[in-house]
Amino acid sequence: MEKKVITNKEFIDRFVKCLKNGTKFELKDYVVDGNVDILEIYKKIKEEIKDKEKLKELIEEKDDVIYVKINIEIRSSSFRVTYINDKLNIVIL
Repeated sequence: MEKKVITNKEFIDRFVKCLKNGTKFELKDYVVDGNVDILEIYKKIKEEIKDKEKLKELIEEKDDVIYVKINIEIRSSSFRVTYINDKLNIVIL
């Protein structure tokens, strides 16, 4: 089956929209073109979610550390995880 290609911005927008609406995020048969930066997701969550209580459920900032409470499940035949310069990099092969 041929995979559809979306940009990293489209991915982040869809992901945050699901968080905002409380719906399940699923990306099936898609390839994300570009890097998905966790910091960009964090910034978008803070921009989009105006409900302070909901925001507190998702994000906790304490002692210069940001905790984002999101369940993530990755289903793929193979992927590579690296940690470079304080950044977690997940590449689905």
